[in-house]
Amino acid sequence: MALIGRTLNEGDDPLADLIQPAPKPPKADTLYLVTLDFRTGPGRHGMEAGLVEIDQAVLRRYCWVGNAVGNRPQKYLTTNVLEYLLGPAPANLLAVLETSAFAGGVLHRRLNTLVAEFYLVLPDGSRRLDPARLGLAGEDLIAST
Repeated sequence: MALIGRTLNEGDDPLADLIQPAPKPPKADTLYLVTLDFRTGPGRHGMEAGLVEIDQAVLRRYCWVGNAVGNRPQKYLTTNVLEYLLGPAPANLLAVLETSAFAGGVLHRRLNTLVAEFYLVLPDGSRRLDPARLGLAGEDLIAST
């Protein structure tokens, strides 16, 4: 209740109190956020990565809420565990959106496109990012390195 009261009292962004400090490795002076920009459409298919130095404004812009706590499915797209983004998080968030008032919304449609175009379904039903769909697998890539 304190979160609701504080947010209403300040008239601020309702997500502001959910923003967490970024986890800091012991020997790091500067932290960076890695952005993964998945491109779809004619002539733009693939992924681009970028680095942004982390400060409080960056944490707010990207709504850094950390990871799901405990033994819960990871559905946050801001995480310090790359495996979550390459694996279950996008599909888990998509499943939540499909059963919510946000079904059919912009985030739902974009996430659906991302999962459909870049993730493959494993035999156990889970999803993983498919490097081949990004052009990062095969003999051409190996030959160019």
